[in-house]
Amino acid sequence: LTDTNASEINLGDRILKKGMQGSDVTQLKNILIDKKYYTGTIGTGNTYFDEAIEKAVINFQKDAGVDADGIVGKQTADLLKK
Repeated sequence: LTDTNASEINLGDRILKKGMQGSDVTQLKNILIDKKYYTGTIGTGNTYFDEAIEKAVINFQKDAGVDADGIVGKQTADLLKK
């Protein structure tokens, strides 16, 4: 998937890491807010995967008992969506 269709992808469709952006990053951020790992306003559209989101992902991964690398692969995405 390229960034041109990043507005039509869902969390879990691709591996997410810092520096990326898209609607799936927005979904990630909103789930992290919902699960109290990230404070901020619920986003819409395309969100940029910044350091704050990366830290929230790492904290979630630590609590979930998976590799805390800040990268959202299939395993982390599946856990987040539960």
